[in-house]
Amino acid sequence: MGSMTRQDGKDKPLSARRLPESDLREVAEALGPNLGGLGDARILLSGGTGFLGRWLLESWMLARKEERLFGELLVLTREPLRWAGLLACPGLSFVGGDQTDFVFPKGAFDLVIHGAFEHGDARTTFWNNLLGCRRMLDFARQAHASRFLLLSSGAVYGNQTMDRAPEAWPGTVDPLDPRQAYGSAKRASEAMGAAFQADGGPAFTSARGFAFLGPGLPLDKNYAIGNFIRDALQGGPLRIQGDGTPRRSYLYASDAAAWFWALLARGEGAVNVGSPEALSILQVAEKVRDTLAPGAAIQVAGNPVLGAPPSRYVPDTTRAEALGLHPLVGLEEGLRRTAAWYTTEEGA
Repeated sequence: MGSMTRQDGKDKPLSARRLPESDLREVAEALGPNLGGLGDARILLSGGTGFLGRWLLESWMLARKEERLFGELLVLTREPLRWAGLLACPGLSFVGGDQTDFVFPKGAFDLVIHGAFEHGDARTTFWNNLLGCRRMLDFARQAHASRFLLLSSGAVYGNQTMDRAPEAWPGTVDPLDPRQAYGSAKRASEAMGAAFQADGGPAFTSARGFAFLGPGLPLDKNYAIGNFIRDALQGGPLRIQGDGTPRRSYLYASDAAAWFWALLARGEGAVNVGSPEALSILQVAEKVRDTLAPGAAIQVAGNPVLGAPPSRYVPDTTRAEALGLHPLVGLEEGLRRTAAWYTTEEGA
């Protein structure tokens, strides 16, 4: 992400740009019901320099600046000096290290958010993600943290066989399928977090994230909506690598960050984080085209298999709704905001 440049041709690395303040203010304002658990907390965050982690980090900074929060945030990163130079705020500090073997920061902490993850070959993906979660849980216990939030994934369900996956559904993950190593690692991490809680560790909550969009989303990675936004900003065509039938839903990043803060403060067990509004990948491409590049062509590489059910990656959000969590930014608005961040000076 750090090597990627803006779509308007200017060469400022996206990792050096601030997220939109108006969006961050929406997150900060949503903290209201959660300030009792977050107000003066000392928090350790891993994965704080990734896509979703940046939304947590920068929304915390804005809330701290506006005196909604008064605590401390320590961010675990492999490049602490670089990020300390980009992002500065009272109460914010960066500690160097990898999730699997970092040196524990000194002192007591109230809350821990584990958002770091690793994708690679099957062995690396499974083992490093599991070791990272174990290390963070060990730290949380030593630091006497009262709550632990794992940024998990809808991949824990495996191949979805229903319209919307509820948290109580055991899923279809095959532990012998290397292609499902990430989902297997997240399932094992959740089991480990529950075991730590049962053994006197911090209260454990798993935020099972689905698909997201927003400023900071890579446009050159394996994210369909990011690729469509890139294609649209270049005038098209929008390219669909498959047959366009898989069903997906997208939650805007400011909504996701607000949900994560709420789950850190008062969540229990596993809670899906995502939009319940499903669209086919072809419909997503059409929505991107109509919003950002009217008239652009859409190219579909594959042909649907007659009678084959479409793959699905869509959450049931009943538990989130019971906590008062609902999507506030619709897909079209989210697309406009994301495109604006890539094509204007906002946040520079």
